[in-house]
Amino acid sequence: MLHPVEIDLYLSEESPQSTVIPPGEGRYSFDALRRMTGPRSQTLHEKLWVETWAGAVTNDTLSPLRATILPGYRPPKMQLSENSRRRRRGQGRHEHSSAITGRWHHTPDKIDSTPMEEEELGKERVKLLLGHWHRLFRSLRLMELSGEVLSGPFYDNVRGLQFTTRENVTLLQNRDATPFWLNACDPSSICGLKCSNLKLPARRRTTHLAYIDHRLAIVSRRSGRHLDIHIPPDDPQMENCLALFNHLLRRPLKPLKRIIIESINNEPAIDSAYVKAFETLFHAHDEGTEFVLYRN
Repeated sequence: MLHPVEIDLYLSEESPQSTVIPPGEGRYSFDALRRMTGPRSQTLHEKLWVETWAGAVTNDTLSPLRATILPGYRPPKMQLSENSRRRRRGQGRHEHSSAITGRWHHTPDKIDSTPMEEEELGKERVKLLLGHWHRLFRSLRLMELSGEVLSGPFYDNVRGLQFTTRENVTLLQNRDATPFWLNACDPSSICGLKCSNLKLPARRRTTHLAYIDHRLAIVSRRSGRHLDIHIPPDDPQMENCLALFNHLLRRPLKPLKRIIIESINNEPAIDSAYVKAFETLFHAHDEGTEFVLYRN
């Protein structure tokens, strides 16, 4: 669980220090820290996140980070009974238990390194941040000379130099046709990029895209309210592409109670030939001018 500015923190002269977690390499649950430090749960929770964003502490799971998404990457309000008798009966639990799971520990200190080690570190950053290659151009060129990465026109309609690893070239040459989907705001999404001839939707969190191999199969806007489907209703991969909507209804974080589909390919959803595909996989209802999906 790392904040985007963490790499810059590693480049600073001094590593940030925690005032909450004891010195050493120990890992502590939220309850253990609360017993040691004494503050109320909400106060401790807020301190932990201040130090997390400062790069001083981290957690060994992503659950606490997910719990901060809804309140805008802020610690959710916590409700904990201080009555030990109630707690023994199992009633004094945190309302947002996912926000305090895992174990908190110090972020590893910056390690002094030689110029050669710094160069190797730069190469590792390249592998993680190919999307920001312009900041690491020198390392990329050195990696190209050593055969660790390759340059070339790997993706059409994307201007400028492109770099990738030998492993990725193999993947591109032997693509898996298994469908996958992603949110338009996902870091791996290219929605919003200025690439010529790529007709992709705007980068909005209520927009999702489903692909079969490299082909765009479905674009879902406004959490399913408007769909553009680019494969026929009887496509053998249709069921796998529609798994996107099953996720929206069953995801662990704020699942949708229902999905209202108003239009499919700019036509009323209830008149669409795709209705049967949805009815096969979901508990679906024709509600006049709308087609509504519920969990099975």
